[in-house]
Amino acid sequence: MPWRRTGSIFALALLLLLQAPALVRTQPPTPTPSPATEAVPTATLDAQTVLNQANNVAALAQKAAEQNSTTIETIRFFVWAFGIILAITTAILGFVGFSTQRSFQDTLKEYREQLGQAQTATQENVEALKSERKKVEELREELIQLSESVRQEFADTKEALVLLDVGNQQFRDGKIEEAIAIYERVRSRQPNDAAINYALGRAYSNVGRYDDAITALQRAVNARPDFVEAHMELGLAHRRRAEQQPSAEDRAVEYRLAEHYLNRAIELRPAYEDALSTLGGLYRREERYPEALQAYQRAAMVDPYSSYALGNVANLSWYLGHERARYYFERVAELAQQRISDGHEQVFWPLHDLALAQLVLGRREEAMKTFEEAIAKTPHAENAKSVLSPLLLLKRAKKPIEGLDTFIERLQKQFSLT
Repeated sequence: MPWRRTGSIFALALLLLLQAPALVRTQPPTPTPSPATEAVPTATLDAQTVLNQANNVAALAQKAAEQNSTTIETIRFFVWAFGIILAITTAILGFVGFSTQRSFQDTLKEYREQLGQAQTATQENVEALKSERKKVEELREELIQLSESVRQEFADTKEALVLLDVGNQQFRDGKIEEAIAIYERVRSRQPNDAAINYALGRAYSNVGRYDDAITALQRAVNARPDFVEAHMELGLAHRRRAEQQPSAEDRAVEYRLAEHYLNRAIELRPAYEDALSTLGGLYRREERYPEALQAYQRAAMVDPYSSYALGNVANLSWYLGHERARYYFERVAELAQQRISDGHEQVFWPLHDLALAQLVLGRREEAMKTFEEAIAKTPHAENAKSVLSPLLLLKRAKKPIEGLDTFIERLQKQFSLT
């Protein structure tokens, strides 16, 4: 009978429910654990037993349903009965402290908290990335502007170098005013460039614009404190400006400045012939003749083939009455002639050295001819002043030089010197 089979199923399910607590509470003798079950908690095994019993009930119900002619009713009853069984089983599992669900809930809660923290951190990272991206864009714009600036600066520097070379050539050719115009054009674009200010200051000094020369050369040494040539030219400009001062006190101030910059140039480059010779000229003007001779001798040792340094050694030796003075003039004549033959860039200097040596050695006609050629090639009165200074010194020597007054008068007349 169908109802009997159904009743049997229900009775079996009810029996299972009634025995479930006993199954959980009653602990069977502890068997020797196998490696597979050694680490599994007892509560979990009890719960598993209950679930296995429920599965057995389900299997029996399924078998009864297959035998029952009214299958649908049986299945509906099974679902109803199994629902009760599942509910009671869940309650039992909760009653005995089944920790799996609780552990799962705790894990889920912890996961949600970590997920929230991760979302917050992710949002912060997104904001940080946006900020970094903005900085990168700003940096990119700066680099573009810098690139344009560098490109323009490179073009300006290239043009400045070309113009500077042209100006230097004009200066070497004695076209000082033309060179100044080019240098000033270059400096208008690069006002603090050391090389440009040096070239301009040197040109100003050669045409007697000493204030402008000192300003430009001071810029050069400020830009490059180790600029040896700029220090030397700055000392020379102060020495030249000293000669324009109306009082001995003002001249002394300029001479001290000149000495400072010249000695600084020599400190930076001990074997600097131009600085040593210029310092010798400063000492000669201050009538410090032994010091002047020593400076010129050092310059001549640096460059034994320089007629300028050796020429001043000869002049001072003659003035001081040294026996080797004539030998020095003979040597000057040889060196000056060699420099003229080699095509010295400022040929008027060795021409003046040769003319004076010829005059001292008694070759007066040759001397006058050479002297006229030297005057014709002397570009400015400032250069003529440098030539005149040793001639005036020799005029005061104890041993006179025949024809020296003619040299002095001719030079003063040509360049309006007093």
